[in-house]
Amino acid sequence: MTNERTMTMRLTLLFTAALLCAGPLLAGTASILPMQPKKGSDVTIEYRRDDLSPAGALHAVVYTFGAEAEAPQAYEIALKDDGSGRLVGTWKTVDGVVYAHVKVGNGSAYDTNKDRFWSFTVAGSDGRPLPMANFRAAMACYGMLPQTCRKAEDLDEALELMELEVRTYPKNISAAVNLAMLRRKTEQMEDAELKAEMTRLTTMMPQATTPMDALGLSEAFNALGDGMRARQILTDAAVRFPGSKAEEQLSLAGLGEAQSIEEFFGKLADHLDKFPTTYARQNIIDAAFNTASQQRQVDKLIPFLQRVKNLPASAHEQAANLFGAVDSLRSLGIDHVAKGLKAVDDDALRPSFAGMSEWREGQRLMRAQLFFVRGAIRKADGKPAEATADLRAAIDAGGNDAPAEASAMLVDLLASANKKGEAITVAERAIRTGAATPTVLMMYRQLQMENGKDSAAVEVALRPLQADGRKVMSARLAKDLMQANAIDGQFTKLDGTPLKISDWKGKVVFIDYWATWCGPCIKSFPGLQKLYERYKDNPNVVIAAVNVWERSKDRVKTVQDFLAKNKFISFPIYLDATDAVVSKYGVTGIPSKFILGKDGRIQFKEVGMLPEDQFLEQTTNKIELLLGM
Repeated sequence: MTNERTMTMRLTLLFTAALLCAGPLLAGTASILPMQPKKGSDVTIEYRRDDLSPAGALHAVVYTFGAEAEAPQAYEIALKDDGSGRLVGTWKTVDGVVYAHVKVGNGSAYDTNKDRFWSFTVAGSDGRPLPMANFRAAMACYGMLPQTCRKAEDLDEALELMELEVRTYPKNISAAVNLAMLRRKTEQMEDAELKAEMTRLTTMMPQATTPMDALGLSEAFNALGDGMRARQILTDAAVRFPGSKAEEQLSLAGLGEAQSIEEFFGKLADHLDKFPTTYARQNIIDAAFNTASQQRQVDKLIPFLQRVKNLPASAHEQAANLFGAVDSLRSLGIDHVAKGLKAVDDDALRPSFAGMSEWREGQRLMRAQLFFVRGAIRKADGKPAEATADLRAAIDAGGNDAPAEASAMLVDLLASANKKGEAITVAERAIRTGAATPTVLMMYRQLQMENGKDSAAVEVALRPLQADGRKVMSARLAKDLMQANAIDGQFTKLDGTPLKISDWKGKVVFIDYWATWCGPCIKSFPGLQKLYERYKDNPNVVIAAVNVWERSKDRVKTVQDFLAKNKFISFPIYLDATDAVVSKYGVTGIPSKFILGKDGRIQFKEVGMLPEDQFLEQTTNKIELLLGM
């Protein structure tokens, strides 16, 4: 159920991409030689894999950062065995690069050094790190990069690197501003001290001399509460430095000022026209889809999609999903599938921060998703033969990673066409590859019994298939880890006792955001109760149902009255008293569920309600995976 409060049009820059997010399935040790290469010199990458890592060809992905560019450029370097067990590759530093970090993998799985990566800064002829080198290294520690190259947040390391940048280049206003804000964030500076430092910095450099200076000064004035001056800094910089990050930041700030959905979409398209290679491209496209969906005005997307050039396959898949759900727009959905299938083969659409092998693996999975969406639309259109062909194509393209719903839909179509043998084969494959929905399991049992097997024999046949499926599911879940930053916040128990999310660090935490008025939330509680019963005696697992968005003034009484009527509930109930935490988690509809790893980072997210058996199986698999990490 979506939040029924008034929706507002907004742009949230979360830096996501339609790419494969591979988990830590490889492990080894990498070395970068020299540790601080000079501009224009060669860099040697050596990697020695652990004994338990799978064999096969590997490559390094080098993510390079320029002084002013937010988005990194990815380079893929082949690694070759030098005969001593080391895998070695060489890369020549590209002009303009000041900092880089590296991961090693095979396209579908990568060793990211536990999300710390292996990194280096580039030095000038004098041996000092180039200007902005340590600044970019520090910014990489903020945990705000695209998923493919996102380092784990480490504010202490960021602080050290930013201090080094300021000591080496005292006139770097952006570094000085970020250093002050880091010191405040890490509680090394009080609010009054922060304001004093921002006042000093804005007095020291009243006018920006570069786009980066403008961004730094604007941030400083915002910290001082002077939004008008902050905007004026960017406005002046936009005139003096057309096409710069300062001008783009000004444009981004204006997106939320639209007075209508048409104006909002127009502003988004204008921005993409003016900044076609923007780092925020995917986020802007996502903002359009999210707004159209939330406002229930899907047709307003049509002019936007017609205007935007070079849409990625993921955008066409989103469009096909939305249009395919509206009877009068289904033909548009089919058109976008065709465009998406063309886009998956267009390597020119690869974003700068994606390595080629990883990109192509992600596009393979997108191809499967597109075939599935078209199959679903054609099934809804009463075209079973065409739908069957698309669903087969989806399963063939996706392999073990094909959409689970494609198998369920195909089994249903085959059974309806009296092709029971093929339906059983498809169902067996789905079960064996960890893609069995409750519908697939139900139909498999039914079809086997129609073939003359009794229920006991069917269950015997199921066991090895399900055992294989669990193994595949574990590997798939490891790939699907979100690795999103930890988000702290304070909940309260019904007796008023406060508790921070960070107090649970070291445990796997399941958080379910709910409200007493939310029907799907309540319907999912019997399954949540069973999950709690499964883990209540495990000290390393926390189950937390967190009440949000209540419409009554006395939230505690409302929840207590609810519990009095639902006495089967024994799992812990918490309150997000001011809805501050659920907002930080970016929740726009409930029920929304999150699973945090032992380090506090968000690893899985689920919106909506699954059938109970599916919820229990999938959630248990996820918790068990995180417990073993």
